[in-house]
Amino acid sequence: MPPGAQWGKRPRSSDGDEPFVRFSELSPAAKMERRREERAEKKERDRTLAYFKSVQRALEEQRGGGGDAGALASVVDGFFSELLKLLKADSTFYILRNGTACRVVELALTNALLLHVKSLLYVFLGHVCDLMISPVASFTLETLLASLSQGLSALGETSLDDLEAELTEGGVGIHTGSGVPSSATLLRSMTEELCEHAEDLIIHDVGGRALRSVVLMLGGRSIRQAPQPLHPVALPQILGTLAEAVVKALEEGYGREYNTASPAESWMAAVQTPVTSLVVQSLLRVSCEGGAVDKCVRQRIENLSYKGRPLLHHLLNDPLGCHVFQSYVQVPPPAAVVEAGDTAVARATAAAATAASPPLPAPSALKKPERAGQSSESLEGGEEDRLLVPGGAESCCWSRAAELVLVELDNLLQPSSGLVAQAGYVLQDLVLYAPATLHLQWLWRRLLSPRLLLLFDVPALTAVLLQMVKRCAFEGVLLTPPTPTGIAAQLGDASGSDAVHTAATAGNEVIHHGTMLPADVLTMLRKEAAQYIRYSPVPIAFQSAVCARICELAKQRATKGAVQYLLVDGALSEKGCEVARYLMHLHPSASTLLQRTLDKLQRADLMTMVSCQKGSQFMQQYIKVAALAAPKSAAGDTDVDAKSPLMRLFRRLQSSLSTLIYDKYAAFMVEMLYECAPLGVKEALVKSLVPIYQDMRKLNLPGAGAAAAANDSGAEHEQQEPSTVEEGEATVGAGVAPPPSPQQQRFIAYKVMSKCCVEQYVHRKEDWTKLAMRQCHVQQLLRRMSLND
Repeated sequence: MPPGAQWGKRPRSSDGDEPFVRFSELSPAAKMERRREERAEKKERDRTLAYFKSVQRALEEQRGGGGDAGALASVVDGFFSELLKLLKADSTFYILRNGTACRVVELALTNALLLHVKSLLYVFLGHVCDLMISPVASFTLETLLASLSQGLSALGETSLDDLEAELTEGGVGIHTGSGVPSSATLLRSMTEELCEHAEDLIIHDVGGRALRSVVLMLGGRSIRQAPQPLHPVALPQILGTLAEAVVKALEEGYGREYNTASPAESWMAAVQTPVTSLVVQSLLRVSCEGGAVDKCVRQRIENLSYKGRPLLHHLLNDPLGCHVFQSYVQVPPPAAVVEAGDTAVARATAAAATAASPPLPAPSALKKPERAGQSSESLEGGEEDRLLVPGGAESCCWSRAAELVLVELDNLLQPSSGLVAQAGYVLQDLVLYAPATLHLQWLWRRLLSPRLLLLFDVPALTAVLLQMVKRCAFEGVLLTPPTPTGIAAQLGDASGSDAVHTAATAGNEVIHHGTMLPADVLTMLRKEAAQYIRYSPVPIAFQSAVCARICELAKQRATKGAVQYLLVDGALSEKGCEVARYLMHLHPSASTLLQRTLDKLQRADLMTMVSCQKGSQFMQQYIKVAALAAPKSAAGDTDVDAKSPLMRLFRRLQSSLSTLIYDKYAAFMVEMLYECAPLGVKEALVKSLVPIYQDMRKLNLPGAGAAAAANDSGAEHEQQEPSTVEEGEATVGAGVAPPPSPQQQRFIAYKVMSKCCVEQYVHRKEDWTKLAMRQCHVQQLLRRMSLND
């Protein structure tokens, strides 16, 4: 591979055998001829760049909805025809040294057909390493690989025979008349070229980044922030060849550079280099049991020893090697381990459900009722079994890593060690990538619960508690990948099948534990699903045990309980608010203890909490859960509604409604209260809003003037406005959103009135009653669904 300094330099136009002559030494006629040639070349380059810019404008117009699909296809097809001609005519790929041209190629690749992508990769062969070390063209190559991955994924959805033809090495693929071989043949040739220069690529900043993209693409993962393919396509044989070359280059290259005495020393030197370490991490993430990558990377790391201890031990205790250890934790577990864990949980849950309601309970069962945590403890077996990692330390990478962390955790958490932060990251990965609930429960019992005080007191460890609660809260949630774009969408439309679109949009709305998951939670879960984080089912008993343990510790630190400690006092900062919110996403019967602590809050603290974003989100979820847990009876039963938690909440908020409906965050909570509350609470809420609505309407009468409209925002909100211009600028500069203007406050209030159907209640009360009863019926159906779960 030529050195990086050569990339970007134009080759000399003269023959290599002729001696080089400086421009100043040329004759006047030769100088004039040389200038004439340079002007002609410059004009040609300008025309080419102008063409690229025109294509860019056309593609952006089509992407913005300014044309039809046929016009877009013709533009892309014509562009690739011209691009291939330019690249074949210039072996130096001079056009790809221009950033604008590369961005246009990337934009066209996102809308290209599979034949276009393969043809471009076919032209790139022989120059792949030059492109990978280019600061500009390397991104184009990564985009090309991402488009190829999406194209193969789309073939898997439309025609398995075509996919098999494209994955046959040495075959012609599905485009038989084009002269372009199959995708697997092209990727094999590209990989062989990379293997020849592996030692240079693993230490090159730009080349290392591009090499990671190649590894992820061959492993069936998404790259360049592209959505996860619906049908991931991996090429394990080609990936294994590349992995063997990388490991060989790592051990020989670093061994020669640092004169190491053993391969383990070469690995320790390699993980100190971020570029090489990231390549190794990518290889670990795409490894699978029994594959070539598993043998040459994962097993190699496990078998090596350094200074008398396993290499994994040194990676865990090294500030930079810890990143490789985290990737080792993220290695996908064998399917047998996951299946065995899920089967054991299902069996234990069924046994606990049978024991909870036996047909003829024994007298001993009446004398000694089962505790809430016994069914969760039964998942682990006896006391001796609970001390061991489920399945044994040799069952999967997670188990080996967890056993090692169990031995070293006390040393890592010592303040003098300086490794507390990295220990927190390792624990987060252990929580998120636990293969099954058995492993998660063992992790909670052996590592987290005994050190819960540290998770509360050390900010670097609070995220571990957050991930644990989140893993329990969203158990069993399965999300489909987002809607595909580019090749996948085009092939899906061309096949006349809506399978791609249906699978992608099926998860737009997800009901979990009887409540609709918020949009920000769905976005977070989809991102984690793309990282292969699996939310396995968690028994309700274990959820209750986690919630009770957290609430118990919070009760010791705040007299009013967990809500005051996490949300009002802000003891755990923003993560404490998220912990409280995710605790409320547990099964309604598991978060009962947390729900009861809300009634103990002082009214002033409650008002402060609902007026901030995190507090409003918590209250909205509480209202959903309380609506499911509230006893249901015949519509209009005021005695039952008066005893419901939502009626108690409404009575505490009733006197402040004139202030809450003008607040940006509290308004959402009021709307949610109306949507989820029983009929009696709905009517009481609307009756309280009617006088406020009538006062607002009076100020909107003709002749009231703009001043009255501005004053109607309420005197209670005037103190929120900055007193000076400098104060307002300081508020914005500090990252705090300025309070809404009086006009915005009026808009918020009218939106609340519209959501609560106040005008309909005033003028058509019978229609309002019918609509409210239908909403109550929907809540009853949701409650039945949650009880069936």
